[in-house]
Amino acid sequence: AVHDGLRFRVGRFLTPIGEWNELHAEPLTWTSIRPLTTYRSFAKSVNGLLVGGEAAPAGHETGWAVYLAGSMRGDEEHEVRFDQVLGGRVATEVRDGGWLGASAAVLRERRPRVEDDDEASESAAEEIEEIARGEDDVSDLSPRALLGLDARAQVRGIELTSEATWLSPLGSERAEWGIFGQAAVPILGPWYGVARVERFMPRIGAAST
Repeated sequence: AVHDGLRFRVGRFLTPIGEWNELHAEPLTWTSIRPLTTYRSFAKSVNGLLVGGEAAPAGHETGWAVYLAGSMRGDEEHEVRFDQVLGGRVATEVRDGGWLGASAAVLRERRPRVEDDDEASESAAEEIEEIARGEDDVSDLSPRALLGLDARAQVRGIELTSEATWLSPLGSERAEWGIFGQAAVPILGPWYGVARVERFMPRIGAAST
């Protein structure tokens, strides 16, 4: 760290997309199951270089990060597996207790090469095994764009959070997107009620709510 406004990180780090992915462990979140929106469309962590920092322009706290990373297989079989990614994130305090964040990345996805439609129907587990053995070839995969927005606010003691992601389509697939909203409502003393609703459209298959 040079100072608060300029820090360097080399190695493995949580992918700076949205707020949840970097603060997803108990007791930093209200629930133990995270929304699909916060991890399905990207690898939870990457290996590479990150430059970031914090500042307070015009009295508003702001954090930023820019990163470049190489291959990273998702920890779970349905996460997108990065081969290359260049991205960034910025989050700023717009009022007391209110934050807005935006994320963007250009990535290449890591997939095994397939020669025909029969091979393309392999299960996700077989896909992972091929990648683990180094039998993938991503040279012909086009770059994809990933965009994200997130917000957090305190309204009369109620914590409201929301996050949305959009992953551009590849080949015959459709764009993948998701959005969720969550409210943590104080009930009595240290007790809270938590409600969350989410809509997720995968690149293949039916949408879920």
